[in-house]
Parts: sequence; structure tokens; C-alpha cells
Amino acid sequence: MKIPNLMKITLAFFLVIAPLSLVRADDSPIPAEPVASETYLPGSQRLSFEMGAGIPTGVNNFSESEKLGPMGGIQYLYSVDEFWGVGVQADYFQFAAKDHAIMSDTGGQVNARSKDKVATVEVMGRYTFLPNARFVPYLHSGIGLTYFRQTADGEPFPGSTWTD
Repeated sequence: MKIPNLMKITLAFFLVIAPLSLVRADDSPIPAEPVASETYLPGSQRLSFEMGAGIPTGVNNFSESEKLGPMGGIQYLYSVDEFWGVGVQADYFQFAAKDHAIMSDTGGQVNARSKDKVATVEVMGRYTFLPNARFVPYLHSGIGLTYFRQTADGEPFPGSTWTD
């Protein structure tokens, strides 16, 4: 998926889908008073599971050499108070191999296939700006470790060679 398409999808979400969450099915107006949040009460805990896709883009320099791959993760968050939370998060994703041409050190063309596997573990903090709002903005930050492994194999194109 190219970045412009990803940007269009994101923009469509915020302009079309997100505002629909502000309308009730019976067309009654949404009350203006704040809604009490059970999620951000001091001492509350949350365990979240994530599934999705690792998307190679021009931003992470994998769009030419990798394909879409699976992604999964888990996050635990403990609310210290209404605004602050601390927790841990672990994620794993991989990009599937895609044929792409590279130049060998002798100037020949090589058909290469690269595959990347990434795992992250982090201790995180979260600051919630408006915990009682219907749409809750927050700042998420953390520090952690990343495991990255890239494997590649390939063969020369007809008429090309390489040296070992």
C-alpha cells in the first residue's frame, strides 16, 4: 500500500466514520454534559489485544522490498489517576518477502527476497487530556527494546554473476 492511499483512508476515517460515532441510532441529540468514564478511574486496569498488518511504506523504507505481513500485540495499562496511566506493551510483526532487483558488488543484477521480523517490548506512560470526553485524546510514550531480524536470499538474473 502506498502512502497516499494510507493518508486517504486515514482522512476518510476522521471525516466520515469518526463523526458518525457522535450520532445515536434513534436520532436523539447527544447530551452536552460529560460522561463519567469507568476506564480512567484510579486503580482501574485494562488489557488489550492487538491484531493487524505490518504495512511497508516509503517512510520505513520497506515499500520496494517487502509486502504486507501479520502484526499482533498485547498491552496492559494501569490508571494511576484520572489522567495518568502506566503499563507495558509487546508487539510482533513481520513483512513478507517480495522479489526486488539489487546491484551486486560486481555490477550485476540480483533478484533478492528480504523478510523482516520485528518484536518490541516497552514500558509506557499515558497522559489522557480529556478523560470524560466522548472522543478521548491522549499522549502515549515509552522506552523499550526492539528485536529486528532480516533475512535475504536471491539469485543473479540471467547474464549476471556475483562473487562470494
